[in-house]
Amino acid sequence: MSSRARDMCAINGLILSSSSLRAIRDINDIQQFGNYLATFVAMSPLYLIFKGSKGAVDVGHNIAQHDWVQFADAMGGIPDIVRRDITNISENQAIMTTGNEKVFWRCMYNAVR
Repeated sequence: MSSRARDMCAINGLILSSSSLRAIRDINDIQQFGNYLATFVAMSPLYLIFKGSKGAVDVGHNIAQHDWVQFADAMGGIPDIVRRDITNISENQAIMTTGNEKVFWRCMYNAVR
């Protein structure tokens, strides 16, 4: 979970239920997966550009032929996917919890959407 959202939504004396602790673990996993996905997507053009290249001319041709718009769209979409998943978890937890725990999850929902 981002420290920004955690700090913004801090509630003194808050004790989280096992469901909320599981949701926070899920959020951390989603963020980590987003980082892995961004790394994989960022590395894929390198493979495509240099795969089967026989020299500088081939590499230059592959660079020119690569769909950089699609690459930018893919990279730009990753944060949206991560944010959507975290928003869904926060919204579900806000519905399923009560008291300060509900306040925390509403804050998380508003912080990430």
